[in-house]
Amino acid sequence: LWEFNSTEESQSWITTDPLLAGDSIYVGHGTKFYRLDKSTGKVLASTDLHIYTDYTVRPVYANGFIYVPLTQGMVQALSADTLETAWVSQPLGNEDMQSSTSLVYNDGSLYLGIAYATDTWDYTQGVFASLDAQTGEISWATEENPDSGFYWNGAAVVGDTILVADAHGVVHSFDKATGKELRALDLKANNSSDTLVNASQDRAYVATKDGVLHVLDISKEVPEQITSIPFAEENASTPAIVDNVAIALGRTHALEGILSIIDLTAGEVTKITTADGENLPNLNATPLVAKQQDGVYVYFVGNSALAEVYVYKLGDSEAHVLYTPEASKSSYADSPLIADKDGIIYYLNDSGWLFALSKKVSSVIYKDEDGSVLQDAVTFGGCETEPAYIGETPTKEEDETYTYTFSSWERDVDAVGNITYTAQYAKKLKQQEQPSKEDETHRTDASDDGDNAGTTVNNTDASQAPSALTKPTKPTIPAQTVKVWAKTADAVQHGIYFALLSALGSLIAIVTVARVRKENDQSA
Repeated sequence: LWEFNSTEESQSWITTDPLLAGDSIYVGHGTKFYRLDKSTGKVLASTDLHIYTDYTVRPVYANGFIYVPLTQGMVQALSADTLETAWVSQPLGNEDMQSSTSLVYNDGSLYLGIAYATDTWDYTQGVFASLDAQTGEISWATEENPDSGFYWNGAAVVGDTILVADAHGVVHSFDKATGKELRALDLKANNSSDTLVNASQDRAYVATKDGVLHVLDISKEVPEQITSIPFAEENASTPAIVDNVAIALGRTHALEGILSIIDLTAGEVTKITTADGENLPNLNATPLVAKQQDGVYVYFVGNSALAEVYVYKLGDSEAHVLYTPEASKSSYADSPLIADKDGIIYYLNDSGWLFALSKKVSSVIYKDEDGSVLQDAVTFGGCETEPAYIGETPTKEEDETYTYTFSSWERDVDAVGNITYTAQYAKKLKQQEQPSKEDETHRTDASDDGDNAGTTVNNTDASQAPSALTKPTKPTIPAQTVKVWAKTADAVQHGIYFALLSALGSLIAIVTVARVRKENDQSA
């Protein structure tokens, strides 16, 4: 439906996971954060964050605010409408500490953990904390754990406790109000997933990095592991739980993807390893599961250079490619797909491009500025590439003042997803024609008697003259006429000059003759 480049105002390659809240999509890149219209992708608001975010942080919405995890364990609270900052919390650690975790909101509090990432991809020096969502004050924080941290490890709220598995697979149970650790269970495997809890809150699920799903009984005072189900050789994602089925994305040691359908009752695993006959790529992000009238569908994204989006219907033998972004807009993808109630899927990869994809059939039509159709409407599946304009470049006739050149298409999406592109034109002021040299040379014909030489005769009919009650209007005189008059005036001035010289000569002659006569009379 639309696409948005979050990198235009940021040079960072780090993005937040996208967040859907109401009619808006929120996404951050580097130190920039945006609110977009979910129907059109247009920017409704943007702001500068207090400091940069870490890789794949997961913002959360609650009570009119967007809470964004920042590096060092800080959190910034933003108005969901304007993105104005309400508060920024104090750091939980030093500048080397990362907040690559799922932020959790519950009953007026925020819960998050931090970690130090070593050169060997180990995570240590962990701190887990609770913040007051209204003020940003730290309610409590655990002591730093030198042996393990919290990286991609989100918590679950179970009654009055917080349940979270750390990066080394130790499941901690903290008192929600005080942060006191009540109990712990070591799964003896590293972990990069969130802790999940079922609706009845008697089972918890943790998918560790060795590709094993651990099922815990949390109905007792001390959590116990009921079973562990291998589903892949490696794992870095959080599974999705639907009814009594877990859907997990994993991989082989050769980084080939595995989509595992896990029957939690029987402990059986169905593995899907291909899409359209090709091996699936590395898979890291949490799958998106949708129950529809004709079955259960799983949507997921590949963590490869192509960053393709796939769809799988439970019961099929393989998955299918749903969407392939352009090469310049694709990169590896760890961010999970999200969807709204209308079935629109929002998808972000490491290139910083955010896409809105739809299974609905839409139409695309191209029109000229005057509304005439340049290319007839073409229907297409929203997860397919929009039909491009293949006609001739639109043109617009010039007018008395401007010439016009096609510049761009203006895109508009209606309420049901149909798209209209309208041609836009850049205008250029036309050059005014300069009078020729011949036009500037104008000679005024004089009559033989010279009475009308250099004058303009007014032949206006008396009936057309303004009445005494009408205010005369100053006539508009063309520039060329002004030039002619100027040359005529010059000619008149030269004529008068020569006439005066001639008269002066005659006068001198008369005076000379009269003087001679007088001298002759005196002599006589």
